[in-house]
Amino acid sequence: MEPDPQRGAPHYTNIPGHDEDIEVAPGLIRLAPDDAWRPWQRFQHLYAFPLYGLASLSWIFRKDYVKFFQAKIGQHAARHPRREYFNLFFYKALYYLFFIALPLLVVPLPWGQVLLGFVVLHLVEGVVMGLVFQPAHVVEGTSFPAPDGSGAMQEAWGRTPVANDGQLRAPQRAGQLFFAGG
Repeated sequence: MEPDPQRGAPHYTNIPGHDEDIEVAPGLIRLAPDDAWRPWQRFQHLYAFPLYGLASLSWIFRKDYVKFFQAKIGQHAARHPRREYFNLFFYKALYYLFFIALPLLVVPLPWGQVLLGFVVLHLVEGVVMGLVFQPAHVVEGTSFPAPDGSGAMQEAWGRTPVANDGQLRAPQRAGQLFFAGG
């Protein structure tokens, strides 16, 4: 299976240790049944959805850097060409310039309102991302298979995502129209 250009590694839906999407706020949100249970997680149905609002902010200020500098992407060694280091820092700097610094300089509003607008933009984006991507992990009937002792899966690699992903089994016309346009 070739690396997914959007993720940097093959995507193995709902397979602990391989699917980074089920590692949401580790210790706060428990998506996989084999994850360690913590007493406060019995309330995650109350706080998880608002917490997804912070996902986008976390991504631009923290997650991109953490993921870039970790030793592995999924189960593959992370070896970035020098150009990718430049790309990360250059495009992050451009983002911060265009979405934070420039609006602070040119928008005729108090700086607090400009920053509030930036935060609200990301809170909405985080909630929408949660609505789009989390059903693959949290709807009834999704499975969380684990590799056997040799690291092999019972299902063929092409069948595993379809079998485990709640979004791929039962088409929901309204959701398809809203999120995919058709």
